[in-house]
Amino acid sequence: MKKNRKLLAMLLALCMLLALLVGCNGTTDDHEDRASSPGLSADAQQGDIGAVKSDTYLRDAVIITSSSDGGTFDPFPRATWGSIEMGIFQKLANVDSEGNIRLCLLKSIEKIDALTYEMTLWDFIYDTDGNQITSEDVKWSIETYVEAGNKGAVNRLDYIEVVDETTFIWHCSSEFGLGEMGKHLGNPSILSQKTYEEHGNDMTTTPVATGPYMIVDYVQGASFTLEADEDFWMKNITDEAWLAENDFAMNFQNVKTIQFQIIQDAGSRAIALEMGTVDAADSLSVADVNNFIQNPELGVSAVTLPVRPPIAFYFNANEVSPCSDVNLRQAICYAINNAEFAAGLGVPAYEVFGLSPNMYDAPENWMTGEDRDYYTYNLEKAKELVEASSYNSETLTIMYTSTTAYDAATIMFRSAMKEIGVTVELFPVEQSVLEEMEFAWDKWDIRFDTMGGGNYLNAVLKRFWSDEKVDTLHGTHIFGVEDAKLDQLFLDLQNEANDSTISAWDSYFTDEMCYGYAICGYFDLTAARSDVNVILTTGSQNKLCPGAFTFTD
Repeated sequence: MKKNRKLLAMLLALCMLLALLVGCNGTTDDHEDRASSPGLSADAQQGDIGAVKSDTYLRDAVIITSSSDGGTFDPFPRATWGSIEMGIFQKLANVDSEGNIRLCLLKSIEKIDALTYEMTLWDFIYDTDGNQITSEDVKWSIETYVEAGNKGAVNRLDYIEVVDETTFIWHCSSEFGLGEMGKHLGNPSILSQKTYEEHGNDMTTTPVATGPYMIVDYVQGASFTLEADEDFWMKNITDEAWLAENDFAMNFQNVKTIQFQIIQDAGSRAIALEMGTVDAADSLSVADVNNFIQNPELGVSAVTLPVRPPIAFYFNANEVSPCSDVNLRQAICYAINNAEFAAGLGVPAYEVFGLSPNMYDAPENWMTGEDRDYYTYNLEKAKELVEASSYNSETLTIMYTSTTAYDAATIMFRSAMKEIGVTVELFPVEQSVLEEMEFAWDKWDIRFDTMGGGNYLNAVLKRFWSDEKVDTLHGTHIFGVEDAKLDQLFLDLQNEANDSTISAWDSYFTDEMCYGYAICGYFDLTAARSDVNVILTTGSQNKLCPGAFTFTD
């Protein structure tokens, strides 16, 4: 495996050039040419951004619209609110665009040995209910997070040992792999057990935490409002320490109020932006973005968000699904023309030839396709495999969350399946519903989904490790079967990701068993009013960070 990042950067640059040709500008590469200020995208280096240390806001309010309603603010189950970072819950640490650990709730980390780390919290961390965050809260938060089915997110953790109110020891069951420590510290949200219990053990609609913003109003499926916490605990950090670790976009309070409007229709989001009733909108169509570019008098500027996980899907291989037959799974992959999907996605996109091609340690041919037989489009072979399978005209159900890119991909997918005599029905659901149904093997046959996040393959591919959901699935993988060989291949890769271990995992997962497939990478089309300087979070995913936005007078 060659680790030629320059080539990867060049390829991504070419993809961004494609975005420019279809009318998008202001892109930022998620791997190379990082912005000089931590936490900020290269296209967001305008204006004074350090308002968190001041009681003066750059603007009273900013209004954001998105297509996604995560359905819950609860910190323990996984939910997504589109391309927006809300700044309610905080982590022990964050990971910046270079994969470096940036401390948040932690004041310091001291490595005792390969399996043991002493960690110290700031002694003035209080949530918006006035309860202090202590080491006991860290222990409780992580244990509760694991019990909610997230063991795979901290799979190296053995246990937390509380030393005193602000000091605890993180005991690993095995050594951290490349890039894993930052992900472990950045996955669980940390909050007060006392506060959580006082709120009836439920923060679905009334989250209380330690972030720079607190929720003051929420109408499920429609809108919510965040307001800056005037007593935000980070204001007590000295300037020197702040600049060293905490000058991170997710910690800023540049605006007093953030209004979040959920508008499902992309055209309606564009109209709201054009009319000036919102300041920024995500998941727009190419046509609407082109309209903004070609008509600068509308006062709207375009920004593209590189979406790191590609358009990808995995199969339900459980015996209740027709996709339990590997011949059918392979037929479906051979029936997909990656180039046509990328061209017809409705957003700037490009072919990929591997499950997570944008990871730092991914093989180069997962991006280039060079010397890679990745189910090269072959309609005749696909039809032969359907005939060889046990498929008997059943309707396959495709479960996914609705976005501009995924809507287009699933429609093209249905058309491709028709060409080989496979019937497909589309089943778009909200993210919260998808999470509830992901292990209901009789409800779906193919799941279009991102494959997780992180900077390195071990953080992404562990999604397909049975221990990632051990408390929920008890040894079954998320595609509905037990596979001890895949588990061992993942452990080999996790312990040492190199040419041999990655190739072995890929050959078995992709070629022999055909459990999942990536079609194309893409960019989320986003736009903002021209007086808004968009700031993005960094790390494994780029999201709008409205609390850090700056503004042009």
